[in-house]
Amino acid sequence: MNQDGQFIENDARPSEFSVLLFYVQVFIGPLLIGICTFVAVLLAQVFLQGWVNDDVTAYGASILEGFSLGYLVRSQSPRAMRSGGAWIWALPACLLISGCIYDMLVLPGELPKLFYGSNRVWGIFFGTVTLPTIACCFYTVGMVVESRRSRSKVLRDLR
Repeated sequence: MNQDGQFIENDARPSEFSVLLFYVQVFIGPLLIGICTFVAVLLAQVFLQGWVNDDVTAYGASILEGFSLGYLVRSQSPRAMRSGGAWIWALPACLLISGCIYDMLVLPGELPKLFYGSNRVWGIFFGTVTLPTIACCFYTVGMVVESRRSRSKVLRDLR
């Protein structure tokens, strides 16, 4: 409603919290990022085979995929940052930390296999938890970078 008492049709502010967007980002987002990370790592290993180590390729692909996806989501949906986008890493990080604690207590020699593959064969935990967790963390970094870029652009336009 404006000052004259008339209703304005597009009165929704883009910075408001969205419950649906929160659930999609926090619960479905890590699953989709995990699938995208798996595909990105496979493609990177196919195209970079023999040039760099497979683990370096896996980390690089998951970092690049997570950052670019977060940047893209934040640029397309300004509400994404306030609707849980900054916390998308929390659930996968809890899984990773609990896996590390379990391996330290039960299998002390197996802990390094959570962070790199052995003999060019990845452990199931490395491919399904470690890499998607890294991608989710860089998803948040991409959102923060795009948020700061768009905020500085708005301030520049106001001058």
